[in-house]
Amino acid sequence: MKIALASARIIDRDINYNLSQMERYMKEAKAMGTDLVCFGEAFLQGFNALSWQYEEDKKIALTTSSPEFMQIKALTKEIGIDVLFGYNELEDDTIYSSSVLIADGKIIHNYRFIWK
Repeated sequence: MKIALASARIIDRDINYNLSQMERYMKEAKAMGTDLVCFGEAFLQGFNALSWQYEEDKKIALTTSSPEFMQIKALTKEIGIDVLFGYNELEDDTIYSSSVLIADGKIIHNYRFIWK
């Protein structure tokens, strides 16, 4: 298995831009024969996207059924490469710092971290 680590530019709170970076690096990695491309912590929303104000932050946190996730799932199938990335996840009333592995359009594992 060939794994690529992406050191891509992100813009905090600009999910569309960050998605475009993911697509770009997924295509580049696939062209180099890579099986899995990995992005950093909180990549999807940006590392400093949270304001630490719950009502504001839950607006930028995403569920795994969001349109953005549907887009990433489709990209893994279309491009033919697996992806691992960090994001701010909203599940019920909790925001997690999560990392997800998506392969062939399916979530293989979603790891949630929360401070205790």
